[in-house]
Amino acid sequence: GRVKKELYEKWQKKTNQSIGRVGVFDDVTATDDNIEDDRQGGRVKKGPKQKGTGVESDLKTATQVRKKREADNKMKLKNMKKADRSKLEAKKRSARNAKVAEAAAEGRGWQGKKGFSGRYGNQVKGKLGKKRK
Repeated sequence: GRVKKELYEKWQKKTNQSIGRVGVFDDVTATDDNIEDDRQGGRVKKGPKQKGTGVESDLKTATQVRKKREADNKMKLKNMKKADRSKLEAKKRSARNAKVAEAAAEGRGWQGKKGFSGRYGNQVKGKLGKKRK
């Protein structure tokens, strides 16, 4: 009995928590509605580090995610077998040539493989362009 009480009090001090039985907190005043909100946070356990990252990074910005994806795709292409890569590049070329032909047929210009310049308020890859009135 006494040992359990001492252990409980020690645990209470360490974690700033208590186990309330039915009826213990019934006489709490109206100002103390949320007892859990008043309590300070205890120790936060860190999860296991990811292997191979070197530096533990929690959140990445949109640009970091975009750059990582682009780099990964580039490396994926570089590490591909030459036959597969050449097939993929041929598909890209034919798709681009089809776009050029379609634009020429409609009488509008084609902006090139880099896309719109952003000069006229169009969205540049990865950046939010300013909208002009």
